[in-house]
Amino acid sequence: GGTTFGAVKEPGGLWQVDKLTGITVEGLGMAVLGGKQVVGVMRYTKFNDKQDNALLFAAWEAGKWQDFLPVGKDVLSRGQPALTALKGIGYLGYIGMDYKHYYVQRAAGVWSAAQAMGKAHAYGPSAPGFAAVGGALWGTWPDGAAGNQVAVNSLGVGSWGAPQHVGDKTDTTLSPTLVGASDGLEALVIWVRSDGQVMASPKSAGKWLAAEVVKDAWSKTRVAAAVTPAGAVQLAFRGTDGKLYGVQRAGGKWQAPAGVGKAAPNAVTSPALCRGIEGNEAEVAWVDGSGAVWHGRLNKGSWSSPVQVGKGATHVAMVAGP
Repeated sequence: GGTTFGAVKEPGGLWQVDKLTGITVEGLGMAVLGGKQVVGVMRYTKFNDKQDNALLFAAWEAGKWQDFLPVGKDVLSRGQPALTALKGIGYLGYIGMDYKHYYVQRAAGVWSAAQAMGKAHAYGPSAPGFAAVGGALWGTWPDGAAGNQVAVNSLGVGSWGAPQHVGDKTDTTLSPTLVGASDGLEALVIWVRSDGQVMASPKSAGKWLAAEVVKDAWSKTRVAAAVTPAGAVQLAFRGTDGKLYGVQRAGGKWQAPAGVGKAAPNAVTSPALCRGIEGNEAEVAWVDGSGAVWHGRLNKGSWSSPVQVGKGATHVAMVAGP
């Protein structure tokens, strides 16, 4: 496993990087729970360690990172967790060692016990994705009970509804990504079809519409998605050539994918993407082949020259403050 670092950028300032406890080879997530309280989650990975595959969390508050601690007893995962916030409560979804999907909540500084995701316990080949949609928690995953079709479901008042399948019965083995209200839609699910084509399923007027092909967008890893301050949908993905690309959906149409920066940089894993701050449309972070972590910004349709944040990394997560 690799050492975990935390980096914070205040408005107008530079990146401040701290070395944290805990090691991981994959599985990072971040969410803002309210004010300036940020929670980061990782899947701890160390062979023959009693905490191997445990989900750990670290809070950033009062201007500093706290030490990583277990989310809960026997909260173990075999993949990257999904973390989002809704009304000041953190929701963490993950794939258990049994390939079933679970979630826990964080409220008032305390994690709940793990609960099954869905009335019929959801399961599949990879972890779920979470997002706040219309004031409710929504999840999406490759549904192992339906040939790995992309499924969506929402958590009502204490219980999950019935799952719906989107994507015109196509399948995926990678975790889908879900965003809430954007580009005139109620929600949008983005996933990588089994042949590598990036796809999207929009929801409008209470219905999931026909899947959209994001033309010329191909990947073998999970796609990152965010909603810009203007309400467009921005994607970032590692292409099948190992380079980093971005593509935006605005006005109901997908633009052509383009390299991030003047020359599409190399990326070893899926990038991290979040809403833009300080007048920018989006913020992207990625790890290159040397292990260096880079940060780029989208402004008026153009990507800035990247800034190096750190080094010695394999994966990255990022979130924008309120």
